[in-house]
Order: sequence, then structure tokens, then C-alpha cells
Amino acid sequence: MSAEMKNTLVESKLLRDGYRCVKHASGLTVFIYPKAEMRSTYAVFGTRYGSIDKVFKRSDEDKAETTPAGIAHFLEHKLFESEDGDAFGRYAEIGASANAYTSFETTRYLFSCTENAEQALEILLDFVQSPYFTKQTVEKELGIIGQEIKMYDDDPQWRMMFSLLRAMYHAHPIKDDIARWRALRKSPRSTFTAATTRSITSTTWHCASAATARRRKSSRCATKC
Repeated sequence: MSAEMKNTLVESKLLRDGYRCVKHASGLTVFIYPKAEMRSTYAVFGTRYGSIDKVFKRSDEDKAETTPAGIAHFLEHKLFESEDGDAFGRYAEIGASANAYTSFETTRYLFSCTENAEQALEILLDFVQSPYFTKQTVEKELGIIGQEIKMYDDDPQWRMMFSLLRAMYHAHPIKDDIARWRALRKSPRSTFTAATTRSITSTTWHCASAATARRRKSSRCATKC
């Protein structure tokens, strides 16, 4: 085992199952769940950056960065896109499927496949760490998010939940809809870049050979058909 990594096996005698927790020197935590009897591989790249994280300061910075509401969900959508195309197309070429979601405290990117797992991992690591922003692509994505918001506006349970949160929390950012985006139109590109850096420096890997992605009600999903 490399001196730069700490590899711990966690087992449950009751469940007769276990996983490995790998602590990398970079700070990345990787959870590996081997499932030899399964045919599918499932992986999640998660970051501790969600809709309530509007003010933050990295360890190498002196001044805190303030971002508008909705930027975590915006980045969830935007990171799939690159100058050469988008990650969904790259996954389709190798027979894998991808998705992502934003919650109050996290943003997670995921894929599942039955083959080409190593290639799928490389794609995931590539697009989440290679943001691509232009004025045209930002406007395009904001339009897509605007349509998504209209869809959730027709969901009684979603509207009831945020009405309750706004009544309970008058100042805490948890009262704001995860996909709130109007202020983003006035934000400079540096704001998106700073938030992306914050996102990819607080990540956790979850890898399993088989699982099912289930979107929680308190999250926004970025499926593109």
C-alpha cells in the first residue's frame, strides 16, 4: 500500500458484507463496494457543496467568496458540457448512462455501466474538473434550468416543502429553492470558476459494482434526454 494512502477494510459480520475506505493524500475519500455477483458498475463523484453553500473560503484564501443562490445547481448542469461536446455523448459512445443531482448540502455526479467501467471513470474525473464557460453556453443552460423550474412549480409537494421552509427559516439559505437562478445572469465568469474550484476540492468518491440511482425529493436532477 502506498505511503500516501490509507486503505481501511470495513466489514459487517451480521450483513456478511463490507467496503473499503481509501484516504488519499490529496484529501479525496474513496469508498469501494465490491459486488462480485453483480454485472453493473455504479460510481458517484460527490462534493460537499450544495444550495445552502453561498459563502465560503478555501484554506489558501484570505477573503471569503459570496455567490448567488442557485449556483450549485447551475454548476451541476454546466459541468457536463465541454468545448468538444458534452459528457452525455461520451458516455453514450461506451454504453454507459450518467446523471447528477443537487441537494441542500451536496452535489453528486454519477454513472452506471455493464462494461468499459475504467473509461467511464476517466470521463467522470475529466468533466467534473474541466469547467467550460462562455456567455453563450451560460445563457443556454440558464434557459434549460428555467424550464426545469417551471416543471417543479407544477409539483404540489415541492412547492409545499419550500413554502414551509420559508415560513420556518427567514434568513437561512435553506429557504431558497435549490434551482434559484435569476441572479446568475448578472454574475461574472469568475464567480462560476470560484464556485467550481470550491466544488471539486471537497469531494468524495463512492464506487460500487451495482446500485440504483434514486433521486431524493430534496434534490434537483439534471437528466438530459
